[in-house]
Amino acid sequence: MLKRLLLLPLLIVLAYQAQSQFDTSFVKQNILRCADSLVNGFKTRNWQQFALYSNPAIIGSMGGKEEYINYISQTFAGIPD
Repeated sequence: MLKRLLLLPLLIVLAYQAQSQFDTSFVKQNILRCADSLVNGFKTRNWQQFALYSNPAIIGSMGGKEEYINYISQTFAGIPD
């Protein structure tokens, strides 16, 4: 009888854990895609794309997306390709 009582909670815990593992692998895959897009925007000096994948808190602290793009483009203007 004890085995039957433990079976249902055990199955629920295992199902919940399996969903967590799926979410983690999905997030890891998307983080790599976002990082690639961020690096690509930086290398090609596409500041719109770079701002899209940058940290929103940084963009907000600098006064918005346009101010952030202006600052980044002016900062990296002197660096050769």
